[in-house]
Amino acid sequence: VSVGGSAFERAESLQYVVIPDGVTSINFGTFKDCHSLKYVVLGDNIKTIYDNAFYFCYNLQYIIFPDKLTEIAEDVFINCSSLNKIYVGKNLAVVCKDAFADTNNTEDIYYAGTQEQWEAINNYMRFPYDATKHYSISIVDQGTCGDGLFWYLDSEGKLVIAGTGKMKFESTYAPWYNYRSLIKNVVIENASNVAPYAFYNHTALETIEISKSVTEIGKYAFYSANKLTDVFYTGSETKYKSVSIGTNNA
Repeated sequence: VSVGGSAFERAESLQYVVIPDGVTSINFGTFKDCHSLKYVVLGDNIKTIYDNAFYFCYNLQYIIFPDKLTEIAEDVFINCSSLNKIYVGKNLAVVCKDAFADTNNTEDIYYAGTQEQWEAINNYMRFPYDATKHYSISIVDQGTCGDGLFWYLDSEGKLVIAGTGKMKFESTYAPWYNYRSLIKNVVIENASNVAPYAFYNHTALETIEISKSVTEIGKYAFYSANKLTDVFYTGSETKYKSVSIGTNNA
């Protein structure tokens, strides 16, 4: 099963995409010139991304390649100038010509394998050259946590909540609740709130960075997070005092 070639080309209002696990490839030019596209969740079974699939998606923030991905074709991420982070599974074997051409602002590349395995990838130098490489770091899981909000957890225990909008869950607890014993650090980038029970009973949580965009922290959001020692808020002290904080967050 594949996403059809040019299926969403020039979809100017498209900001977020979740590709289901049943999809195995993304065809030629699928999201070409989607200038508003910021976040993409790729299904676990994608093996190939074809030419120009994300061509000129210049607002795309990060990309997580699933472990089954083996090939990135030509010009896939050309001119993705906002692509800040790239996560690469250790089964990637081939990176084709100009796959990341003019993608010059990537700061970090996280690779699930060793440095030796990284350098064995055919044409690994076609990744953004100046990005800092981090080895033996993989994605444990990822998903959605509200309209326009996405989360991913890496093997070092860092949970990132990306996107914009209101954090909300389909059940009482967060979708990452079963990983609570692994989560040590949390970064909330641009959400408008911290949902009730978001980090309830997260006994390994040590630090959290909360964006100044957050205006509300729900009840029991940090209840029983007994190892939490540092909370970093990106706004001013005055702005933090205006945040609504629910009950039982001691």
